[in-house]
Amino acid sequence: MNRRLRRTLLGALAGLAASYPLVMTQEREAVAFLLGVLVGIVYTIAFRTTPHAYADRAMPAAALGVPDWVFFGVILFPLFGGEMPEGTNGEMRALFPELI
Repeated sequence: MNRRLRRTLLGALAGLAASYPLVMTQEREAVAFLLGVLVGIVYTIAFRTTPHAYADRAMPAAALGVPDWVFFGVILFPLFGGEMPEGTNGEMRALFPELI
């Protein structure tokens, strides 16, 4: 199988599996699934693989989850819903359970 196609399929599968918590916290489930798959594909294409270094690959992915949450959950999803981004301390505090 083509190496790039294999990485894309693995990224899509990983993104699909990891999108479950996102789906549970969003109103638009289909968008959350699609976003999870897309982010998984982009991550596997953007970063090179290191054989047998699974923890080393998981830590940057987990660390990138916080900025992704801010960008998607606090800014982008409200804009697509026709609302203003939720950037004040109180508004972000109300969204924080989605992050955990």
